[in-house]
Amino acid sequence: MQSAESLQEQLSALQSERRHLTEQLTLLRQTQRRQDLRAVNAGCPPHAQDMAVAVYILESFDPAQAVTFLKVNRIVLADEDDRRLIELIESWVLSWPEDAVTAVAFPITDAQLRMHNDAQRFLAEAATVSWIRQQNAEHGRAPASVAVWNEFQRLLAQRVGGVAPPLTNRAARKFAHRLRRRWRINHRMLRCRDYEVDFPADLKRVWPSASHCATAVSIVRDVRTVREAQSTPV
Repeated sequence: MQSAESLQEQLSALQSERRHLTEQLTLLRQTQRRQDLRAVNAGCPPHAQDMAVAVYILESFDPAQAVTFLKVNRIVLADEDDRRLIELIESWVLSWPEDAVTAVAFPITDAQLRMHNDAQRFLAEAATVSWIRQQNAEHGRAPASVAVWNEFQRLLAQRVGGVAPPLTNRAARKFAHRLRRRWRINHRMLRCRDYEVDFPADLKRVWPSASHCATAVSIVRDVRTVREAQSTPV
């Protein structure tokens, strides 16, 4: 016959094993729920679905920025199929009552106003990122952090009104850094591409190598154009 201490030890071991099994079962259930949610809604929680719908409505039912919202905020994977996301967003919109759709553009309650302003802020950010890319393409460099902040505030004021106080240079840099990180904007110089070009003999005396950046290619093309024009009989 076993002693009371031996029986108590066995009971403690069984209780410990039961707790371990319960924890493992809970983890499996949570994993299964996440997988089911991803299969149905691409892993989007309800609040993210509402925000995507709000962006979709404020963009005049254009799904492009709503898809961008889900990917920029890392709610879905970056390689998630856009067509599937558009179908999901449209199904979420159709599940909303008509007064909720109207309240996105014309908010009444505090909760509706917060959603409206958050969606408008995201759209102002998206427009700011497009402006940064345009400035980079036109001038060959990204605009200063203060200019980025001022442009964002100008675009946001067009959407929700109001005037934001000016930022210090340090605060503007923090804002621009967070914007670049959220939108995955690299802050670096681009490498030159090498081209294999048949350089004329006189140009080879200036540039010993025949592998250069696009600027050299442009110069060669200009020289050839001038020579062809000179050799063409009038």
